[in-house]
Amino acid sequence: MTVFLNSHTLSNSPPLTSSPSTPLQEKPSPKKRYISPLHDKLHTIKQRALQKTIFLYKGTVQTGHEPLSGAHPLDTVYFCEVLDSSHRYGQKLRPFFTKWKESKTSDDFTTWLNKIDRLIPFFTKWKESKTSDDFTSWLNKLDKKPDITDQQQLIQDVFLKMDTASLTGPGIEFFDQKKLADCELQVDKNGRLFTKESKGQPLESYKGLEKGAEPNRFGFVIAPGKQHKIYAALLPRESRSHASFLCGGPVISSGTFFCNNGVITEFINRSGHYKPTKEMAFAAVQAFLDQGIDLSEAQITMFGSAEKILGSKYMEEHKITRKGK
Repeated sequence: MTVFLNSHTLSNSPPLTSSPSTPLQEKPSPKKRYISPLHDKLHTIKQRALQKTIFLYKGTVQTGHEPLSGAHPLDTVYFCEVLDSSHRYGQKLRPFFTKWKESKTSDDFTTWLNKIDRLIPFFTKWKESKTSDDFTSWLNKLDKKPDITDQQQLIQDVFLKMDTASLTGPGIEFFDQKKLADCELQVDKNGRLFTKESKGQPLESYKGLEKGAEPNRFGFVIAPGKQHKIYAALLPRESRSHASFLCGGPVISSGTFFCNNGVITEFINRSGHYKPTKEMAFAAVQAFLDQGIDLSEAQITMFGSAEKILGSKYMEEHKITRKGK
């Protein structure tokens, strides 16, 4: 997969360079890493997240060759998922992201969060010890103390006011190139959808479920590039998200669908991570049709609306036709 990134990718972003290791910042400093002033935190968060996204692509990203026509970046709220070394779910990170914005620290979000992670094991042992000492006094008595700058401020701002237990779970899986290739959506000779991850079996949302269980939902993204490849997979909450496919990189569109024996029954432009618009839904339906995926009998729903439209009617209303027709 080749993905093109340049200054059109994010509004107000500086032009990107071809090197993943080059920091994206307004005033580069050859002597030290970028330190964000308090008033600059939100202004630079997109650039830092995009830099991390490029790094996660591990050399598959080319820059400066063509614009990402029609591509949309990850929603700002979820950039913290990319910046977090463990890629923990955005809902868990959000209160800490807010606390970081409010703090007076000069650390970027990644560095600040890593310091908290280093303190968590000590905090857990302190609670288990049932000592009468406060956390700071207990730390000072240790033979091997954590060597963390601004430690006392972190204790006051975070450990005494927030539930750090929410940071101890697993993170979101970010796909490497092999996993991504395994999730490329394919169509068999009978028009049924499958992927390598499904071991060639038709995608299924309804069969084999326990009583009362909700149908399995498949998340998808459409990657930038001339081919507009579609990647799809089951997205268990808190272990995968729409950001998993392209490591938080920009997409043409994203959403959710349900399948019965490899045939799409319901198609929804739902993705909390990318907040797809109606225009992105049009692009998704077009891309599916161009890949030979029939949506004429599927129920198409715009997220936030209870109305379901038959695929054939939706395509007629929006003048969406199959490639070559």
